[in-house]
Amino acid sequence: MAKFNQLFKYRFSPVLLAALLLCVVSLLTRIVLLLFSNHDIDWTVANILKIFLVGFLYDLAAASFACIPLIIYLWVLPSKWYRRKTNGILIFIYFFIIVLTLIFNAISEWFFWEEFSVRYNFIAVDYLVYTTEVIGNIRQSYPINTILIIIIALTSVAVFMLRKLIWPVNYVDSKFKNRSLTALVLLIIPIVVYFGLSHKWKYQSSNQYVNELSGNGMYDFGFAFWNNQLDYNTFYKTLPLPKVESIIKKIYNQETGSNNNHYRYTTRMVNESKPENRMNVVLISVESLSAEFLGSFGNTQHITPELDTLAKSGILFTNLYASGTRTVRGLEALSLCIPPTPGQSIVKRPDNKNLFTLGSIFRSKGYNSHFIYGGYGYFDNMSEFFFSKWL
Repeated sequence: MAKFNQLFKYRFSPVLLAALLLCVVSLLTRIVLLLFSNHDIDWTVANILKIFLVGFLYDLAAASFACIPLIIYLWVLPSKWYRRKTNGILIFIYFFIIVLTLIFNAISEWFFWEEFSVRYNFIAVDYLVYTTEVIGNIRQSYPINTILIIIIALTSVAVFMLRKLIWPVNYVDSKFKNRSLTALVLLIIPIVVYFGLSHKWKYQSSNQYVNELSGNGMYDFGFAFWNNQLDYNTFYKTLPLPKVESIIKKIYNQETGSNNNHYRYTTRMVNESKPENRMNVVLISVESLSAEFLGSFGNTQHITPELDTLAKSGILFTNLYASGTRTVRGLEALSLCIPPTPGQSIVKRPDNKNLFTLGSIFRSKGYNSHFIYGGYGYFDNMSEFFFSKWL
C-alpha cells in the first residue's frame, strides 16, 4: 500500500488518479450492463475478452481526452503556487466535479442502455442539444431530485476517502523543464488516439450487445457529437438487398410495361399528354400539429377551421405517417423527398448545397419561391437551408 501511495505524490499524480477513476467507474459500468443483458450475450471466452480488453482500450482513450485540461493546468502552474491552499481547494473541486460526472454518467448510461440497449450515440447528442424538452421528460419519468442527492452524497464520500491521494502531504515537485517533457508526452497521447484509434474496432462480433459493451459511453458520445453519425442498419429497419431488388424490379416492370433486367436504373421519362396546371402552391408546415387537433380527424374543438376547409376541398391523406422523430426531419422529407438519414438531418449538415429539391423543381418551372417562417430562422439552420434551396 505504501508503494501504491508513492505514485500519488508527484506533480502529475492527479492525472493518474483521474484516469484510474474513469477506468474503474467505466469497468464497473460495463460489468453492470453485462449482467443486466446476460440473456442476450454470446458467452464465449473470445467475446468476454473482447468486451473487457477492447473496452479498456476505449476507457483509456476517453481518459486521455478527459485529462487534457488537468494536464495543462498542472504543467503551467508555478511551483511556488502549487502548495498553496487555494490550489488545493481547486484540485479538490476538480476531483469533486470529476467523480460527480463519472457517477452521473454511469447512472445515465444505465437508463440509456435500458431504453436503447446501446452505448451513447447521436440520440444522446440530440438529448443534450434539446435539454428543455428532455429534462422536462426526465423529471416526469424519474425522481430526479432524489437521484441528484444520492449522487452528491456518493461523490462527497468518495472524495473524502481519496483526499490523501488527491492532495498528498509529502509532495515531490519538478522543475518546469522536466514537467514540460512529461506534459508533452501526456498531451501527445490524445493526439495519437484521435488519429490512430478507430471507432469500428469494437464492431468485431456478430452479437450487437458484445460490440456495444466493448465501447466506452463517453468516448462514443464524443465520437457521435464530432461526426454526426448513427449506424443505419442498427436503428432502422432494413430488408435484404436481393429482396429489395426483387421489389424494385416488379414495380419498375409494372410501371414501364417492360420485362428487363435494367430495373436498377430507376430514372425514366414520364410523359403526360395533358397540359400542365400552373397553380399557385402554398406548402404549410406546422410545428407539433398532430392529426388529433384537426376536425378532419375527429376533433370537435374547431381549432383548425382553415385547414379543415382545405381538407374538404383538396386531397386529404388519411394514412400518412412521419418519416422522422423531429420537426427538422419532416422539413427534410418535405423538401428533399427522402426517408430519414442516420445522424444529423441534412438540413443542418455542412455541404448541403445544390441538392435536388422540391424548390429546384419549382424554379425550373419558372416559379418565384418564398420562404416564410414565424420564428428565428437560425433555429435548425432553416434560413440558410431554405433560402439556398428554394429562393
